[in-house]
Amino acid sequence: MAANHGKEFWVGLLMGLVGFGAGLAGAAETPPFLEKILSLVQEELPSVASVPVRLVVDDPWQAVPRVGVAGLRPVRIWLEAKPRQLQERRLELSLTARSTGQIVWTVLWPAPKSAVLDLTKIGYEFAWGAYELRAVLQDAGGRPVYSTSALITVLPDDQHKIEVLNNLVSELANARRRQMLGQPEIAFMNPRDGWCWFQLAGTAKLRLNEMEQPLLESHSDHGTMETMRFLPAGRHQLRIEGQPTELVVRAVPVLFYNVYQTGTQIAPFGLQTWELLEKVYWPACNMIEGTRVYQEETSRWRAMGRRWVLPIGVPEPPQGQVRTVETLLDHWQRSDGYSHPLADGMQIDEFTARYSDAEYALFAEGVRRLAADRKFQGRLWIPFVTIDPDQPGRRAFFEALMEAGWPVSLEIYLPEKPTAQLDQAEIERRMAGRLLRWEKLLPAVVRRTIVCPMFSSLPYCMTNTLPNVDFKVHLEMQLHHLATHPALFGLYGLQPYRSNYADPETLRWMGRLLRHYGIEGRRDRLGKDPYDLVHLQNPDFEQGMKHWEVQAAELGGIRTGSYRGLGALEGRWPPSEPVGNNFLIFRRSPKGPNRISQTIQALQPGRLYCLKMISADYQDLVAGRSQKTPTGLSILLEGVQLEPGQSNQFDWPFRSFQPVGPFSRQKPFWMTYHWRVFRAQGTRGRLTISDWPDAQKPGGPAGQEVLVHFVELQPYFSLEGQNP
Repeated sequence: MAANHGKEFWVGLLMGLVGFGAGLAGAAETPPFLEKILSLVQEELPSVASVPVRLVVDDPWQAVPRVGVAGLRPVRIWLEAKPRQLQERRLELSLTARSTGQIVWTVLWPAPKSAVLDLTKIGYEFAWGAYELRAVLQDAGGRPVYSTSALITVLPDDQHKIEVLNNLVSELANARRRQMLGQPEIAFMNPRDGWCWFQLAGTAKLRLNEMEQPLLESHSDHGTMETMRFLPAGRHQLRIEGQPTELVVRAVPVLFYNVYQTGTQIAPFGLQTWELLEKVYWPACNMIEGTRVYQEETSRWRAMGRRWVLPIGVPEPPQGQVRTVETLLDHWQRSDGYSHPLADGMQIDEFTARYSDAEYALFAEGVRRLAADRKFQGRLWIPFVTIDPDQPGRRAFFEALMEAGWPVSLEIYLPEKPTAQLDQAEIERRMAGRLLRWEKLLPAVVRRTIVCPMFSSLPYCMTNTLPNVDFKVHLEMQLHHLATHPALFGLYGLQPYRSNYADPETLRWMGRLLRHYGIEGRRDRLGKDPYDLVHLQNPDFEQGMKHWEVQAAELGGIRTGSYRGLGALEGRWPPSEPVGNNFLIFRRSPKGPNRISQTIQALQPGRLYCLKMISADYQDLVAGRSQKTPTGLSILLEGVQLEPGQSNQFDWPFRSFQPVGPFSRQKPFWMTYHWRVFRAQGTRGRLTISDWPDAQKPGGPAGQEVLVHFVELQPYFSLEGQNP
């Protein structure tokens, strides 16, 4: 098999080994034996490196920040070309102070080679702030061949020090706690190009840098005011008028809402309106992916200093034609994300393993060309990805994004696992484990990565796959992991996917989690509930009828069944998971109702709970029929108080989207989603499910067979945020 690989494969493999070795040894050194092998191979093979010069900086902003001049770390200057080619070239290095725009140091290296630059020895006295190191590779005549740059930061100490709260949030200023409330000006250090959150209380005005308009204005009778701004790395100045009682500045991650505006998959839950989101999500959000530009909402959002991007796809070439950089650019440049005055860029869906490594090299060139397009400067190009930077073309794609200063949104969609231990292990493997591999392949990539956990709780796409575990706990385990795992410090952002697949409760919960971990910087858990749901036993009928009291109207009126792929039809993600395929079947009798019952256990009096259930016509399923057949079931909850209102009590028909057997998007299988919210009155209650609405009349025709499963009962997170 090895003989079938081209030279590019072996160069890419060796480059990966060098990167892996550097990850083991530290960013400032590479194992000598790998350097030697790579040098020999580069002498014999044409250079395929997508980036001839890389600057690898060990950022002093760490979980325990390194401060002052001593915090300056060596910079690894990595040249990827044939040594004999470099003999004919030179490398110009320059260092610019961002605060003044002045070049403070420069040097020209003839015949350059990979080296380590110790900035403490260049003879410049560094003040805390941000600096830009620029490298320009020139040919023998002094003409630039390639240029790149890297951010160099020197962190403050004493009253201005950066206090790390968790992986996502660092506190940059706290006037009351640091005894600075009486000062008319306060300087703070933003450790990277990114979002800052500001909080002000008292009677005061707050201005940022040279801005004339107040950033925030608070009055003692109006409570605390907040805002967010995207700021460049470096020293910033706050000017204060009045008498503040609180003034806090924090570095926070990208906190995305995906996507505005949509309704939910289940219509009775209604639209996720701007007014609703102002209450439950916007306090923990600084970016929106919108379906389009909405004149009023988009203008209001951007006036708050926040960003709005628009979705677009990866263009497919016309039949019989080859994809080119020009066709890529034409597609993206014709989008509103490229030119609309109210858009801040675009988000591209999506880059997966369906594309070859050669195509990724083409995408990389498209990214570089777009980044160099003056008309696109200041805008964002953010791809959704499922791939790793583990091949030359893919690596070039990631490098081009990092060079442009654009992040990447990594999809990590995790379904529930049967136990908390298995769930935690899968989170560790899929999140920290994967990003650790990324970091070895491409240093500093974690700091440009937005993680996209799936918080979909509704058909047709839901990671809420097991009714015996609490989905809200499953979601918090993921965010807690991202906020606290030692390998994930400096993670660029969070983009929960996707709002129209989430019920209002889950949307509220995710907004609260983002606030807890992404604004407040907490490391402790928000919720106190256990992972396992103990209120009902055997809720998915995986154990047949065990734990259920069964009352059949006649012999054979209640039985169990199984259908391979039913879980996928319901949208349990991923479709390949073998869950949700077992169920109970009612065969309706004219003689009386069929019933199953169970005692609800371990309730907390006064607390809200929600019950969910899925039903469908069994004969429609086995016959491959696509029709909206009512299931006619009734749900009786005793010993509890049902919450009033349609949004708290409904049954709703929904259609499958995942193709299984004879069913497809064009020929869906119809099911019914049942939803009830109630308040516990004691520690126990009673659930009864029947195929008659009452004792007097059947819920449908005699002989109809109705399947039932996914009977999930879990604590409910209300609009007021009770009992998290």
